Amino acid sequence: MLAFVFPGQGSQFVGMGRDLYERHAAAREVIDFVEERTRLPLKHLMWDGPESDLTATQHAQVALFACGVAAWNAFRAGGGPDAACMAGHSLGEYTALVAAGALDLGPAADLVALRGRSMAQAPEGTMAAVLGLDPQKLDEICEATPGVVVVANYNSPDQLVISGEPQAVAKAGEAATRFGAKRVLPLNVSGAFHSPLMLPALGALTDALNRSPWRDATVPVVHNVDARPNRRADQFADRLSRQLASGVRWTDCIGTMRDQGVTTWVELGAGKTLTGLLRRIDRNLAGHVVDDAASLDKALEALDSGAKAGV
Repeated sequence: MLAFVFPGQGSQFVGMGRDLYERHAAAREVIDFVEERTRLPLKHLMWDGPESDLTATQHAQVALFACGVAAWNAFRAGGGPDAACMAGHSLGEYTALVAAGALDLGPAADLVALRGRSMAQAPEGTMAAVLGLDPQKLDEICEATPGVVVVANYNSPDQLVISGEPQAVAKAGEAATRFGAKRVLPLNVSGAFHSPLMLPALGALTDALNRSPWRDATVPVVHNVDARPNRRADQFADRLSRQLASGVRWTDCIGTMRDQGVTTWVELGAGKTLTGLLRRIDRNLAGHVVDDAASLDKALEALDSGAKAGV
């Protein structure tokens, strides 16, 4: 069985999406549409940078969303097969819902642009990656640390991210090192994503989510907040609203898909962050990347060969 996954913020890089745009009309239509819809100089940001401008939250989220849907459209136009389910990491969940037919491109682009602006205006905070520490132990450390700090990303059993007030994140990082973390790496981010500090950003986004014209998804989408598959239109707004200030349970999302019989993942968008996490979660898991014309052709060929071989 096959699953599609879509990356989130942090996967962006200058040059992203350009090759697909130039070589595939299906990708070009998406990026042009999102650029016009959001009134952002998207192609300039994605291809010329500078990196600091592209990395700004209000820009990176729209760029990653456009790049993900563009890769998806090119994949489907090239004859790519159907999937059993989909998921996206943080911002990538919006991309997954578009690919699953739960929301049209225009309303989804509006939501992503609003999400990026709202998160960029949230109170000051920071994040840090914690490597090589048990997730339960890190949860306990965060709970015992004064101030606001939580585990924001459960990316793999040995790769976690904490998020919150700068002083609290620093203290939790020091404690994590004392309890055996291999490394604690401060992240170059502008906010405390997936933490309670994002709550002020929820109002306008929640209203917009509730007003959006959701449809039942064609395949289940596994949500970040609870790692459960869902196809129901009446539940998407709630899951995405809760996601903004809650931890991304990516390890559990992959586990859910694996338990349902998924053996192969295709990461569509910018870079190969999620494909790298697959091997950290389970060395037996296999993934393909689609982020330019060459990787698209390679993935289509591999999946076609696998289908012919009955895999």
